[in-house]
Amino acid sequence: MGDDERGNLRARIDNGRTQWFEWDHFNRLAAVRGNDVDTEFAYAAKQVPVG
Repeated sequence: MGDDERGNLRARIDNGRTQWFEWDHFNRLAAVRGNDVDTEFAYAAKQVPVG
Protein backbone atom coordinates (compact mmCIF):
# COMPACT_ATOMS: atom_id res chain seq x y z
CA MET A 1 0.00 0.00 0.00
CA GLY A 2 2.24 2.80 1.22
CA ASP A 3 2.31 6.50 0.65
CA ASP A 4 2.52 8.59 -2.50
CA GLU A 5 5.48 10.85 -3.37
CA ARG A 6 4.04 13.62 -1.15
CA GLY A 7 3.61 11.35 1.86
CA ASN A 8 -0.16 10.96 1.51
CA LEU A 9 -1.76 7.63 2.34
CA ARG A 10 -2.69 5.79 -0.86
CA ALA A 11 -4.60 2.85 0.59
CA ARG A 12 -5.38 0.96 3.76
CA ILE A 13 -6.87 -2.38 4.68
CA ASP A 14 -9.20 -2.58 7.68
CA ASN A 15 -11.05 -5.78 8.58
CA GLY A 16 -10.31 -7.18 5.13
CA ARG A 17 -11.75 -4.17 3.31
CA THR A 18 -9.53 -1.93 1.19
CA GLN A 19 -9.96 1.84 0.94
CA TRP A 20 -8.09 3.84 -1.72
CA PHE A 21 -7.36 7.54 -1.21
CA GLU A 22 -6.92 10.13 -3.97
CA TRP A 23 -5.33 13.55 -3.45
CA ASP A 24 -5.51 16.73 -5.55
CA HIS A 25 -2.59 18.93 -6.63
CA PHE A 26 -3.02 21.05 -3.47
CA ASN A 27 -2.48 17.98 -1.26
CA ARG A 28 -6.15 17.85 -0.23
CA LEU A 29 -8.16 14.65 0.01
CA ALA A 30 -10.12 14.37 -3.25
CA ALA A 31 -11.73 10.93 -3.00
CA VAL A 32 -12.02 7.77 -0.94
CA ARG A 33 -12.90 4.65 -2.86
CA GLY A 34 -13.83 1.38 -1.21
CA ASN A 35 -15.38 -1.99 -1.84
CA ASP A 36 -18.93 -0.67 -2.02
CA VAL A 37 -18.79 3.12 -1.57
CA ASP A 38 -17.02 5.95 -3.43
CA THR A 39 -16.89 9.39 -1.85
CA GLU A 40 -15.57 12.49 -3.62
CA PHE A 41 -14.70 15.82 -2.03
CA ALA A 42 -14.84 19.30 -3.57
CA TYR A 43 -13.29 22.49 -2.28
CA ALA A 44 -14.13 26.13 -2.92
CA ALA A 45 -11.66 27.89 -5.18
CA LYS A 46 -11.32 30.77 -2.71
CA GLN A 47 -11.69 30.85 1.05
CA VAL A 48 -14.45 33.24 2.06
CA PRO A 49 -14.85 34.37 5.69
CA VAL A 50 -18.17 33.50 7.32
CA GLY A 51 -19.89 35.91 9.67
